[in-house]
Amino acid sequence: MKGGQKMEISNNFLAVVLVITLVVGIAGIWMATDRINKLATVTGYAEYGYVNLSITNFTNINVTATDCNFGSGYVEAGANYAILASNGTVIDWNGTGTSNSIIVRNDGNQNVSLNVTSGKNKTEFFGGGTYIDYRAWSFHDLFTYVHGCVGNLTDYPGVEMDKTPKTMCTKLFHGGGSQGDDEVSIGCYLQVSMNTPTGPKTDTWTFTADAV
Repeated sequence: MKGGQKMEISNNFLAVVLVITLVVGIAGIWMATDRINKLATVTGYAEYGYVNLSITNFTNINVTATDCNFGSGYVEAGANYAILASNGTVIDWNGTGTSNSIIVRNDGNQNVSLNVTSGKNKTEFFGGGTYIDYRAWSFHDLFTYVHGCVGNLTDYPGVEMDKTPKTMCTKLFHGGGSQGDDEVSIGCYLQVSMNTPTGPKTDTWTFTADAV
């Protein structure tokens, strides 16, 4: 620049400056808008928790009434045999008999098939005699929820106790027992011969259950 002359700014230079200014301005606006959008859309942070439970199967039966106790007595004179059953039946027997049965309850969390095995057969139980019989049958006092009973309260053909497993109920339900559907009565049936040897007669029945 000579002698106080002013330098003139060309139009090209102004155009370049204007373009740079616009670019910087647009970039600034874009960055500000992007930050605002991020602040507007991110309102929280999520993680996850889980609740997990596994219930296992178990089978459990409970003999809540354990005795068919017929007391003492003898076959009436003139009779070939006497009949005693745990539903209160007493025929040609001079004695009290019993109205008690063995009660088995399903305390597990599965329906079960209930089996019973005697420790003796009829000859071993009575010790001999001509007209002896030794049986078990099952019944449900009030309801019909228990499936596959071998008999009922008044009809007791039952099964002969001979030291082999006998199925007394094909489906004994589990549950709260509000209908008594988790219990079954096991009746005892004795046919005592007139010539059965005297003395006490005892046996132990073993109950087992299989899930069904």
